[in-house]
Amino acid sequence: MIEVKALEKSYTIGKKKVDILKGIDLEVNRGEMIAIKGRSGAGKSTLLNILAGLDQADRGVYWYDGERISDKTLNELAHFRRQNIGFILQHYHPLIDSKNVFENVALPLQYGNYAKKEIEQRVEELLSTLGINHLIDRWPEMLSGGEAQRVAIARALIQQPELILADEPTGSLDDESEKDILALCKQLNEHGKTIIIVTHDQQVASICHQTYSIQNGKCIRDDDSAS
Repeated sequence: MIEVKALEKSYTIGKKKVDILKGIDLEVNRGEMIAIKGRSGAGKSTLLNILAGLDQADRGVYWYDGERISDKTLNELAHFRRQNIGFILQHYHPLIDSKNVFENVALPLQYGNYAKKEIEQRVEELLSTLGINHLIDRWPEMLSGGEAQRVAIARALIQQPELILADEPTGSLDDESEKDILALCKQLNEHGKTIIIVTHDQQVASICHQTYSIQNGKCIRDDDSAS
């Protein structure tokens, strides 16, 4: 599903050039759930942003389902994201305080050609599947951390993406909420979603089929990861 070859990325901070990714090679099969680990600043989120089409590599090639993503324009990347990617972040972004749960989850569908009744049906079915249909009329400020993260996941899933990219999805949650979100990730993976999780938490990595570590700008497969 994903093939990355010799991916490089650097940033200029002041007058200094900082090399973040120094030749990343990575393959992800459809239906896999993998974890990418590494110290803070190692380039985990940078890699995830490139896979999502939110950023572009300086050099190297990125294929998604045989399509060369690294050559796309910014407008083409935006279309690619809408069609294929669900993004889950650590701090429930982008829940909007002025919208209730239904409106937050439905928002991505507002940009498509969907009838009001179809939007209502899709949102209600997804919230029911995730076990949070009882939250449908609540406002973000009324939600616990775990509930807010489930709503954020619902929003990421509403357009039925093939690939879910999660950047520290449990980093701001308590232990019980973390267990709930990890169980949900496993459930989504069992239903065919391909998931890439960036994490520093070994417990999160342990639920994945394979783990990788970014070290010195390279992506190294961990031989002792969970099967």
